[in-house]
Amino acid sequence: LGIVALFVSWKLALTAYLIGGAMTLALGFLVRVSRRAGWRQTERTRDLIVFLNDTLINIKPVKAMARQTAFANLLGERIAKLRRALRQQVVSREGLTAGQDVLLALVLGVGLYLTVGVWRIPISEVLVTGVLINRLVSGIGKIQRAYQKAALFESAYLSARELIAEATAAPEPNPGRAEARLEREV
Repeated sequence: LGIVALFVSWKLALTAYLIGGAMTLALGFLVRVSRRAGWRQTERTRDLIVFLNDTLINIKPVKAMARQTAFANLLGERIAKLRRALRQQVVSREGLTAGQDVLLALVLGVGLYLTVGVWRIPISEVLVTGVLINRLVSGIGKIQRAYQKAALFESAYLSARELIAEATAAPEPNPGRAEARLEREV
């Protein structure tokens, strides 16, 4: 975009680079927030699953000791933490989507003020460049949303890879050598 604007005016090129730099910094911050929210949600989900698994495995001793209420309270706390993490994840995702549009409008407004008001570039040149910017920014917006979605789900993917690596590193021993034969019945 800066190269295209350079053919029209060096001031338009400077404006394009300033707009691109400001948007990159702001959207990068929003993606980092989204990534952290994804990690929190993955950790809370994993904690809840481990807790449920442990509780269900030990359900008989828990019932024998009449401790169901304590475990129900702990389960409620874990669910509340997961809900907060999911809420943060949704807020960060939607904040990035809405923030992108607001940021674009703000930065374009500043760019328009600089080009027309301060640097006195003819409005016809600014409009031609504005059409190019609009086309380019809509494509970049789609790429940005896809990147943000990938950053959001990165934690779940990496967590699954970690579990696979742990399972591969510690296989269960198989001392048996003979094949199982089912000639009549189990």
